[in-house]
Amino acid sequence: MCSYPEFSDEGATFRRTKLAWVLTDPTRVKILRFMMSVDSASRGELVERLEIAEPVLTRHLDVLCEVSLLVGDTGQGTVRYRVDESQINRMKNSASEFSTFLDVFIAKRR
Repeated sequence: MCSYPEFSDEGATFRRTKLAWVLTDPTRVKILRFMMSVDSASRGELVERLEIAEPVLTRHLDVLCEVSLLVGDTGQGTVRYRVDESQINRMKNSASEFSTFLDVFIAKRR
């Protein structure tokens, strides 16, 4: 029987796994890093600043929005994207929880 700390539930574990997968793509990380340096940006601004083709950018924005790392706010006919800080905080908490899990695992292996 395993006595390691567990993540809270299967749904949360799936969401964490999907989030980790999202962050394995260098283009999505590039977009997210840029977005963390600004309040918001339109698709056109992102294409220009990051030099990413619009169809490619659109696919990545869809993925980042799907996992709630970015939120698209519509105003005056233009969607402006911004980082969802609450999701970033949840990621930070998950990383801390996983770090604790690894500490316990390593301690039990010694």
